Amino acid sequence: MNSTDSANLKSLAIAFRIIGVLYGLGLIVVPIIFGLVQYLMVASQNATTGPQDAQAMPSAQIFPVGILVISVFVLAGFLSIWLCFKAARSMERKENWGLCIGVSIFFLSLQPLGLILGILALIVLNRSEVRQAFT
Repeated sequence: MNSTDSANLKSLAIAFRIIGVLYGLGLIVVPIIFGLVQYLMVASQNATTGPQDAQAMPSAQIFPVGILVISVFVLAGFLSIWLCFKAARSMERKENWGLCIGVSIFFLSLQPLGLILGILALIVLNRSEVRQAFT
């Protein structure tokens, strides 16, 4: 493997970390903000109609489901950050080629930066010299 391929892998590892953090934080922060807005809406309904009438309102009944959905998105955000960092570390150490390919394919679904990064990573990782360098 030549120095250009090694430099490409290091650059891709940095980009994987950046995109992973941005996407992961999006999955974490946006649902939390949505949950806070939903909580404030339920609280305002309690303040205007009283707690007995608020329990009969649909927004108060779906509040636990909303918390569950938010929890799933937050967990997915942390998982995506972890996977991106693990793939970046694997690229730097030239191990676990399959994980790097899998995360690159996952990036194809993230528009627009993830698509560009995913294509570049697949091109670099599928070179025969790079593939042979992975253990």
